[in-house]
This record gives sequence, structure tokens and C-alpha cells, in this order.
Amino acid sequence: MKKIFRTLLLILGLITLCGCGSSKESDYATNGSYQSDTGVVIDSPLKLSYKASYFFYTNDIKKDSNEVTNKIRELNGYYTSVETSSYNTQYVYKVPTSNLDTFLNYMDSKEGCSNKRVSVSDVTSQYAYTQAKIDALTDTKEAYEALLETSGITVTEIAEIQEKLTDVISELNSINQTKAYYDSIIDYSEVTINFYLESEYEEKSFIAEYLENIGEFFVGLGIAILYIIPIGGSIGAIAFGVTKLVKYIDKKYKQKNSK
Repeated sequence: MKKIFRTLLLILGLITLCGCGSSKESDYATNGSYQSDTGVVIDSPLKLSYKASYFFYTNDIKKDSNEVTNKIRELNGYYTSVETSSYNTQYVYKVPTSNLDTFLNYMDSKEGCSNKRVSVSDVTSQYAYTQAKIDALTDTKEAYEALLETSGITVTEIAEIQEKLTDVISELNSINQTKAYYDSIIDYSEVTINFYLESEYEEKSFIAEYLENIGEFFVGLGIAILYIIPIGGSIGAIAFGVTKLVKYIDKKYKQKNSK
């Protein structure tokens, strides 16, 4: 009985190992799929994960970001994070992959969108391996549970089966989490949109530009005199600073005229 029991445990272990190395290639055929203008592969049996991003220049970040967010919700998506500064707001959205093509077409039609990027990762083989491992571990778990119901096994054998069963359940839980991760990135695509506040810049004249440079220079020089340069050497510092400033302006002026 003990020899038979050991043999059964060995067979179960081999089943688990063999199952982890198998996959069903016929489930991932590529026939019938095509790539749309947005970069999304339509009707693909492959396990694909998408990421997309845009720059969106606007005069009203709040208005346009609300419009985009409402479109995301209309397509059963949601945002996962928002980061805001004085001139930029970044939204990270999750969009059902089945609706990604529709959303990208919507964004492409909006004025102010640029720097579009779409990337795709094929996780078919990883997904197939994960599913095969789940199937093998599930079969092994059920076999161990059946062994526990066998009549005539000793307390020692029961303890050994339970130990093996605990290990299988732990590994099964872990691999199920991996599958859940793959499902999440396959079923929902990530779209990052950076909304930038569009500002109008007036072209500065040569004189205005260097007047501004002079002002900034003397502010910095004043701070240096007050906090760094000893009072006795302040006159020399000013003379040195003015000399450097004249050379700087002369250099910039020559560069300006050479263009």
C-alpha cells in the first residue's frame, strides 16, 4: 500500500510538471484579424495588451478634460490617476479594449491632439502557459483531495497528502493572480493624455530680450553681493560682473546678426 501511495504521489507531481509545459496553440490562430487605422488589431484571437498616449493642447484644460472623461465613461472606461500642475494635467485612463478603436478615432478627430503613440504587447504565449499551469494544478489538487478520501491510508500518509495539497493550493492561488493580471491588461487598455495649457507668446525684440537678461543678471549679482561677497570686495565684484555682462551681450548680438 505504501509503495502504491508513493507511486501515486510521483505521478501527480509529473502531471503538474507536464501540464505546466503545455499550451493549446490552436486557440491562438491569427486568421481573420486586421489592423485598423488607429493601430488596433481587430478580431484578433491573440492576447494583446495596448497602451496609448496623446498630447492635448487647449485653452481650457478643465472643459476638454471633462469632455474626454465623459467619453471614456460612455465607453465603460474610467480614470485611474490625475496629476495637475499650473500648465498641465495628466489623466491615465482604462478603456475596454473592445472600445479602444472607437476612443482612438474620437481622439484623432479632436483639434489640439498631437504626439499620438500606440504600442501593443503580445502576451499570448505567457497567457497560454499560465492557463496550462492552472489546469494542471487544478487536476493535481482534485487528485490529492480524492486520495484523502481513500480508505486504509495511514495518519502519516494523510499528513503527507495534506502537505502536498497545501503547496498546490498556494501555487494555484499565486498563478490565478498572474492570470487575473493578464486578463486586466488584455481586457482594459491604458491611455495617458497630457492636457497642456496653450499660451500665446509674443516674439520679443532684440532690445527687449537683452533688457530682460540685464535685469535678471543684476538681481543675481545683488544677491551675491549681499550673501556671498564681502562688503570690501563689492566694487570689484560689480566691475567684474559688468565686464562679463558686456561680453555676454556682445556675443549674443553677433550671434543674432549672423543668422
